[in-house]
Amino acid sequence: RCVRACEDLRGVGALGFVFDEHGLVQVGTVAPGLAESGCRFCTACVEVCPTGAILDHKLPSGDKAKALVPCRSACPAEIDVPEYLRLIATGRPEQALAVIRERVPLPGVLGRVCIHPCEDNCRRGSLNDPVSICLLKRYAADQGGETWKEQLTKLPATGKKVAVVGAGPAGLSAAFYLARKGHAVTVLEAEEHPGGMLRYGIPAYRLPLEALEAEIGDIAALGVEIKTDAKIGSLEELTALGYDALFLSMGAQLSRRLDIDGAEQPSVRCGLDFLKAVRRGEDPQVGPKVVVVGG
Repeated sequence: RCVRACEDLRGVGALGFVFDEHGLVQVGTVAPGLAESGCRFCTACVEVCPTGAILDHKLPSGDKAKALVPCRSACPAEIDVPEYLRLIATGRPEQALAVIRERVPLPGVLGRVCIHPCEDNCRRGSLNDPVSICLLKRYAADQGGETWKEQLTKLPATGKKVAVVGAGPAGLSAAFYLARKGHAVTVLEAEEHPGGMLRYGIPAYRLPLEALEAEIGDIAALGVEIKTDAKIGSLEELTALGYDALFLSMGAQLSRRLDIDGAEQPSVRCGLDFLKAVRRGEDPQVGPKVVVVGG
């Protein structure tokens, strides 16, 4: 079972039937050690071993799934990281993208700006370096094409209406999954364009506008109505319009000012305000010498 798991499930082939010093056939590594055999330390062999003969002494006690696949459990969206990496490795980015989109509607965005806690927990890191999971997500998003849409399911209309206040990542994600459940979704955004901090807080060199707009377009294509320049006066005004539920996702866009003397001077600019001005195409003026507080 361990040989087949290594070969058939993971496509590695680090285990096989080998001869020992007595000429007897044994299951073992195809080279003197795991690393030399090309082992990826995925622990698939540990998981399928029926006798407990294969052990991983580094596995902590507790949740077995979390210990065996820490990259997936560390991902806030619990994306099946090993599965989409395997598909990319076998030349199938379109199927890898379908796996990623089972859990997140913005893979191209995440592939560029995610802080990738999965890589901090990648078991490969104990051997040499963690797998570049985040960049491979970006590769799948950029190269996966449109075939993922063939696997996208949408339930019949429920007759329910939902208003999502805020078109940032939380609001867009909520709208995506609500629409797939068959609800009529309207996203209300106070800014001129949707995207929230993805658009107004992250510099273009980190997140190109075309990548963001393409994935917002995919969400709108599900039938989600996105209204911009739509400031909300009160929740009562929304309920009066007949919405069955409200999802409030205004984000955390207010800068936190330093509680020190001089913080209120005009020359002191808050980081988020500065970034928003840059993304809007403005030219925020600063002096010849600048101090940045915070890393």
